[in-house]
Amino acid sequence: QGSQLTYNARMHTNGQRGNILFLILLAIILFVALSYAVMNQREQVGTGMSGEQLDSKAAMILQYTTLLEQTVTRLRLTGDCSDTQLSFASPTFTLNYTNSNAPADKHCHVFDPAGGGMSVNTAVFDEIANGDTNNGTIDTIFSGSAVQNVGTDCANQACNDLMVHLNLGSDANAQNLCTRINQKLGNPAAVSWSGFQYNLNYQGNYYVAPPRVLGDVSTPIMAGRRAGCYYDTSSTINGVSSVGHYVYYHVLLAR
Repeated sequence: QGSQLTYNARMHTNGQRGNILFLILLAIILFVALSYAVMNQREQVGTGMSGEQLDSKAAMILQYTTLLEQTVTRLRLTGDCSDTQLSFASPTFTLNYTNSNAPADKHCHVFDPAGGGMSVNTAVFDEIANGDTNNGTIDTIFSGSAVQNVGTDCANQACNDLMVHLNLGSDANAQNLCTRINQKLGNPAAVSWSGFQYNLNYQGNYYVAPPRVLGDVSTPIMAGRRAGCYYDTSSTINGVSSVGHYVYYHVLLAR
C-alpha cells in the first residue's frame, strides 16, 4: 500500500510539472506573437503609418498651424500690424513672401525674432508624399480663397481669407493622415472638392479674382470650419497640380 501511495504521489507531481511546462511554453508563444505584431505595426514604413505615427503627425500639424494663427493675431493686437503689413518672409522658403508694406524694423515679420519669433517647421511645410518637393513648393501661405461662414461671405476679393495650405500627398499615408486630422477637429470625412486655386503667395495683397469658396453649395458640410482636410479634384497651386492629393488648410485671418 505504501508503494502504491508513493507511485500515485510521483504521478501527481509529474503531472503538475507537465502542466507548468505547458503553461510556460504557451506564455512564450504568446509573448513572441505579441512582440511580432507590435514590431510589424511600428515598422510599416513603406505600406502605411501606424496609428501612433498618424496621431503624432496630425498633432504636430494642428499645433503648429494653430500657433501660426495665434502669432498672426498677436502681431495684429499687440504689434499694431495691419494684415497688409504682415510678412511671412523667411530664407527657409523657396517661395517669395517679401512684403514691401512690412515695417523695416521687422516687428510685423512672423518668422523673425523682432516680430512673431516663430521658426519655419520644415516637417510641417514639407508634408509631401515621399518628401519629393522643396519647402513651400505647394505648401504655402496665400490669400486667394475663402471658407464659407468664416469671416465675411461675398463673391469678390474683399472676402478672401489669409490661410495656410499644406499638400499632404496622394498615397495611403496621406489619406489616413487627412482622416486623422479631420477626426481630431471633429470634421466629417474628407470631401472631394475642386480645391483652392491661386498663384499668389501672400505679400501683403489679396488675389484679385473671386475666391473659390470651401463650404458653399458644393461642399456645405465644410461651412464654418476654420481648419480641415479635403481631397483635391482640380486645382493648380503655383503651377503645380494638386489633383488627386489630400490637402490641409487652416484660416490664419478671416476677413
